Amino acid sequence: LIYCENDLPFLWYGQNLTASTNTSTTLQDQFSCDSLVNFSFQVLPIQYSSFSAEICANESDYLWEGITYNQTGVYPRTFTAQNGCDSIVTLNFTVNPAPIADFSLQPWSGCLPVEIGFTNNQVSPNSSVLWNFGNGKTSGNLNQGLSIYTSAGCYTVSLRVTNSFGCIAEQTQVDLVCLDSNPIASFLPQNNPLPLINPTTILQNNSSDAFSWLWNFGDGNQDASIYTPQHTFPEKAGNYLVSLWIENEKGCRDSAFQTVIVEQNSLFFVPNAFTPDKNGFNEWFQPVFDENLVLSQFDFKIYNRWGEIIFQSKDPKIGWDGTFGGRLMQDGVYAYSLEFRESGFSKVFRSKGSLSLMR
Repeated sequence: LIYCENDLPFLWYGQNLTASTNTSTTLQDQFSCDSLVNFSFQVLPIQYSSFSAEICANESDYLWEGITYNQTGVYPRTFTAQNGCDSIVTLNFTVNPAPIADFSLQPWSGCLPVEIGFTNNQVSPNSSVLWNFGNGKTSGNLNQGLSIYTSAGCYTVSLRVTNSFGCIAEQTQVDLVCLDSNPIASFLPQNNPLPLINPTTILQNNSSDAFSWLWNFGDGNQDASIYTPQHTFPEKAGNYLVSLWIENEKGCRDSAFQTVIVEQNSLFFVPNAFTPDKNGFNEWFQPVFDENLVLSQFDFKIYNRWGEIIFQSKDPKIGWDGTFGGRLMQDGVYAYSLEFRESGFSKVFRSKGSLSLMR
């Protein structure tokens, strides 16, 4: 006979059998005759097994064969084995402590780009962290996270904490950091370049988010009162670097620069006739320049009707007296060409025309 250990004892003709055995007994039949009976008794032992499982305190309950567990402990349960006997399975169950993810935004101020800090309010030994600042940057610094923000917008920040048991906690704060755009400085001269005489233009201010502003015209003058000023530059050829500095209500600043050019437009005059008749009046033919003009290059030529050069001067103070080779030229129409450059400038001025020689 095969018998399960969990069903013992087994009573056989007055004997309590509790273990596997082979035994016999003498019995009398109905005719009072002795009969020897041999009995083989086999006991199948209870099967014992165990396993371990663990969860984190912040996770869902552990489910085992229809029963949930959420407390650390040893939990034996009896099942029926394939042979019909009991099988005792023991669960060694552990609930590991969960970390706490808790962080706060540090006080900050400033303009883009700006560095902002976040404080880990629950620093746990033997833990690792992962900061996600919402701007594509991350950090593994345990105590605090620091990140530089370069663009306007709202940013969601999260902190993920992993303890020594591998348990994870995460806190996410949506749109925790919101940043405004910096002011944008921009302007455009209405006219550029400007003439030498009355070099005046409007400087169109196209800035955004400007609470205050300061113009520097590059000629020693400034203005902080007019948003879009009209300015007259010195009547002196050159390049003037104009700057505009703006500031918004939060104290953030920006600047813009434009070069305004006052063109080199030298004042000169070339007459169209002269009378070299020895009367002391209008005896020389030459270009007339502004008295303040300083030349670094000068070339003045006179041509006859056949295009031959009959006079040339490299000195603006020396003009044509109406002669060629010491001989007075005939009355008539002649041509001239003029090239000159003002000292300190690279532009070469050129002029051509005709003149009349009369006596």
